[in-house]
Amino acid sequence: MQQQKYSKAVAAFEVLEQEGVQTPELYMNLGHACFQAGQLGKAIFYTEKAFRLSPLDEEIQQNRQYLAEQAGIARTPDNYWLLKVSDQVMQLALLLFVLCSLCFLCRRLNIFYMEKLVRFHRFILSAAIFLLMPALLTQVYMQPEEDAVLLQQTAGKNGPSPLAKSIADLNEGEKVTLKSYHQGWYKVKTPEGKTAWVSEAGIGKLNL
Repeated sequence: MQQQKYSKAVAAFEVLEQEGVQTPELYMNLGHACFQAGQLGKAIFYTEKAFRLSPLDEEIQQNRQYLAEQAGIARTPDNYWLLKVSDQVMQLALLLFVLCSLCFLCRRLNIFYMEKLVRFHRFILSAAIFLLMPALLTQVYMQPEEDAVLLQQTAGKNGPSPLAKSIADLNEGEKVTLKSYHQGWYKVKTPEGKTAWVSEAGIGKLNL
């Protein structure tokens, strides 16, 4: 009875996601509802989505760790907090570029009441470049590969077919890297380096 109630909650939250709502709060609620409904793989999937949007949130980090322990999964270090910080630094740098442009425009138009601000336009430009360069490098070199969560316990195949030989047992909730796609099947790579083919029905893609 309890699981049925939470299953209805999952369905309602998933409708909101389909309508375009993508917030850490929604994905946290989805993760909790899935866990209570006995859907551990989906709980990990949605909590991971919440983490991607808000990697510095302590509650999300704790829930993520708890669900990994429930699934018996070893968590590897993630750098999404660094990517999130670099996003914010890039926004600040772009704001400084805009401010610098306004200063330059004021000087060209001889708007003297902005004279004190105009004097600092070179400093503002230098600061913007100083902030932007490491942020861009972080985005380029630390951008993760496309990855996903296995929504259920599954047998990895040696080819993209249900008739292919099973070569690996893949755990529910395990995070994998997507390497290629063929007619409804994904070739995935586990953190241990194993590769296998998995039906896309059992895959929850994480990249937002």
